[in-house]
Amino acid sequence: RMTICSSRSELSHRTQPSLTLLPATMSYFVNWLQKSAKKTVPKFQSLTAKYEKEIDFCIVGGGIFGLSTALKLQQSGMGNCVLLEARRVGCATSANNTGKLSAEHSLKYSTLVSSFDAKRASIYRKMNVEGIQNVKNNIERYGINCDFSHQDNYTFAIKEKDVSMLKKEVEACNKAGLEASWVEPRELPWLKFEHYGAVKVPNQAQFNAYAYCIGLAEAFIKEGGTIFENTRVTNVSGISSPHTISCESGASIKAKNVVVATHLPILDRSGHFGMVSPLCSYGMVFPYDQTGINKIQGMYISHGKYLDSKSFRLADDGKALIITGNGHPLAEEQDISEDPYANLEKFAKESLGVANDAKSLSKFFAFDYCTGDSIPYIGYLHHGTDSLFTATGFGKWGLAFSAGAADYILELAQGDGAKSEYNMFDARRWDLQRIAPDLVKIQAHVSKHLMKDKIVHKINKKNLKDLKAGELAVCDYEGKARGCYKDENGKLSVVDLRCAHLGCDANANKWDKSWDCPCHGSRYDVKGQVLEGPSVKPLNLVYCDLEGSESVTNSKVEQTIEHH
Repeated sequence: RMTICSSRSELSHRTQPSLTLLPATMSYFVNWLQKSAKKTVPKFQSLTAKYEKEIDFCIVGGGIFGLSTALKLQQSGMGNCVLLEARRVGCATSANNTGKLSAEHSLKYSTLVSSFDAKRASIYRKMNVEGIQNVKNNIERYGINCDFSHQDNYTFAIKEKDVSMLKKEVEACNKAGLEASWVEPRELPWLKFEHYGAVKVPNQAQFNAYAYCIGLAEAFIKEGGTIFENTRVTNVSGISSPHTISCESGASIKAKNVVVATHLPILDRSGHFGMVSPLCSYGMVFPYDQTGINKIQGMYISHGKYLDSKSFRLADDGKALIITGNGHPLAEEQDISEDPYANLEKFAKESLGVANDAKSLSKFFAFDYCTGDSIPYIGYLHHGTDSLFTATGFGKWGLAFSAGAADYILELAQGDGAKSEYNMFDARRWDLQRIAPDLVKIQAHVSKHLMKDKIVHKINKKNLKDLKAGELAVCDYEGKARGCYKDENGKLSVVDLRCAHLGCDANANKWDKSWDCPCHGSRYDVKGQVLEGPSVKPLNLVYCDLEGSESVTNSKVEQTIEHH
């Protein structure tokens, strides 16, 4: 049995497991976040044998929701907590974003007021506001260095026709109790591109989300918690306590309560995979040296789709610009008419003051799940259980939401949730009247890809000899359409494209060098290993003679991250 000790002297002498490799874009950005925060990173053992002691809470997933909830539970004195992370804590979805902590989410409040009412919109606001305060409290209590600062948040109109919708958002925000106002273009002189005004919500915040997650992990250990990294959970037994948590390594833990904090629940019995849509976007970081009236002030996001979607802010004490955008449904790259990273670079240099000769400091690929009714699923995992919890479907706004959701999970775990106003987020809700149109769209989307992609792959597969070095594509391999990757040395990896979740074909993500399933969001590396669930099993590896994976996975990340 392996245990994690909370003292730094003990941490520095542990035998360390090998790193679960990440796509290059993910590793590069995590490295940049770590360096910009000037933060050393603790490294935790993997669980390789049965954990002999029955625990009170097992948290599956080490992103901001899992870490926030783990810390809340540990602080509460409700019992001993163990957190299991498939890779490294805080290095995936929680890191790969702009790091905005905002209660204003594009046109969310006008959607909620029209679909529900101002009261529910107010509850939505409240969880996010409390989440921001929770982050601030943890930073102050545990001395977390994560570049936190309060900023005004702006949602701007990139097209004149969007002005009326955004002005309605101002009204809806104020109805929900969130202070908002409309600002004209002349009031934002540092924006050097044509736009038509913006919704302003003051006193929101931004931070280095990865550095914050590392701070949460250290705080959790300090409070007496235990963390295992490189420990992928494959199943949680039963609907009533206690539960057995099974791991890919063959290890297991028995726990009275389990929080499934895995982006999308890995337990299909909850049905959440059929109630959400996976959406992705792209991000880059550039050096930034504007001053005075030309220096960007605040955080920004456009109202728009595809190449019209842009989100940006300054970071690293104003010395860097983080920009994201060009979003589309996961694994549907055809919706983007040009290189999404080149498009972001062009916008940053032509419209945001980045020097023409500036080189990108980092880039990343991000995605999240959106629900049919615009409200995340938070609470009990499914009907019939009071010991399994989850949160998913944050719609790309999960940082403040996750920190607020942790309070609600604690409330439920303590048995005080029966009359909670946060029950509107109930993860077991199936309000077909409200989500029927979106549910039909989600299932039509899945059905389309389940059949179409297999046919398209068979018809359009490339000749293997035409696969270029560094290229990822569907090719003819021994008469079948296979997922093929050739590294810079001409070495080859070939995978079966059938997703290990429910059988859709994974598509090539040529920008992130990964195989992505458009149906429910499972993602795999070039060797077929799981990057993102709900799948917990890899793609079938047909052939591989890759000599290491530096060109794809940036495995040198181990050499550049400092460890306690």
